[in-house]
This record gives sequence, structure tokens and C-alpha cells, in this order.
Amino acid sequence: LNTSTKVQPTLRTEKLQFSPSSSSSRITTRPRFKVLHITPKLYQKEIRRNEASDLKPVEIFQQTTKAAPKVTISGFTLVTALLDIGRGDWWEYRRPLESYYGYLENVLQLKVNLVIFVDQKSVRHVYNRRKFYQLEHITKVIPITLAELPLHRYMNLAMRIIADEQSGKSWDQQWDQSMKTHPEAKSAKYDILVNSKSYFLYNASVNHLK
Repeated sequence: LNTSTKVQPTLRTEKLQFSPSSSSSRITTRPRFKVLHITPKLYQKEIRRNEASDLKPVEIFQQTTKAAPKVTISGFTLVTALLDIGRGDWWEYRRPLESYYGYLENVLQLKVNLVIFVDQKSVRHVYNRRKFYQLEHITKVIPITLAELPLHRYMNLAMRIIADEQSGKSWDQQWDQSMKTHPEAKSAKYDILVNSKSYFLYNASVNHLK
């Protein structure tokens, strides 16, 4: 399991149902992703112009609360990701998902536009924590699986390389032997995820910052 964090210029969010006394949230999707869109009142005029959008709602959970007070935020967008790759079951370098939730809390309370890619088990946690800090209106939670990452096509190749190195078949004797126990040398899932940082940035800029 691992997190990745990068920044991306300005976020423009979409699709909000908003009234003076309440705020609402809606999970919508583009192909292959379920997307949590939350848009402030500031963008209502733009939303009316985009009513013909091709977004199709696939899952909705509706929550009504008192209107959140205005929050002073930075003008940039933070893009990050959290996917559980089973690191809580490792013997060495073990980190359960709950530990990552603790680390992520520092990010979730930042008063910035946030696009975060997570697997399904973390969608509710991330949304609820941003809502707790009254920041859900500047947040997009994008459900995704490891198998949906472009680099996942190389999973079997990565596993073969790791197996050859761990057995000593292709391990250079000049390499540091202690590195054999590091996540990079043992987990193909870890390697796929940490090398997908540029994909998360690209996906956010193309699909979720308009």
C-alpha cells in the first residue's frame, strides 16, 4: 500500500445541487471511474451551461447538512492517491491501511482543492473526513482499482523480474543485498502503484479539472 502526492494548477469542479440552506453531494462517473463531484455555488452559472454534459450518474448517496461557511482556500489543486495493496499483511515494512489513514489526515484537512484517487474501501472514509472539515465542496474522490492503472498490464513481467532477483538468478552481486527486502524489490503491486503518479496527475488534469 502506498500514497502518492503531487500538485496541479487550479481545480474547476462540476455538478452541484445547492440551496441556501443545504449542500448536496453526488457520485457520478466517466468511463471506468466513479467520481464524486462537489461544486460550490460560485459555479452555478457554469453548471447551467453544461446541463447537456455526458456524465451519467451510476451511484448516489445524498446527504443534507447546513450550508458550510466560506473557507479561504489556496488556488492550486492537490492530486494524490491511496490504494490498499495488502501491505498490512507484510512481514517486513508492514503498514496497515489504518496507518495510512493517519498519515492522510494531514492532507485531508488542508484547505485546498483536492482530487484523490482511492479504491472503493476508502471512498466513504475520505469523503466523510473532508466533510468533517467542511471541505467537501472542493473535493473530488475518484474510485479506482489497481487493475485500471495503465501500468497494470506489466504486472506479470514485474513479478517475473522480482522472482528472478529474489532467487539470485538475475541479482547483480554488486547490488546492496539489504535492498532485497525493500518494497521496491519484493512487490510488483507496489512498483505499479508508485510509478503511476504521472498517470494520476494526467488523469486529473484531463478529466477532473474542467
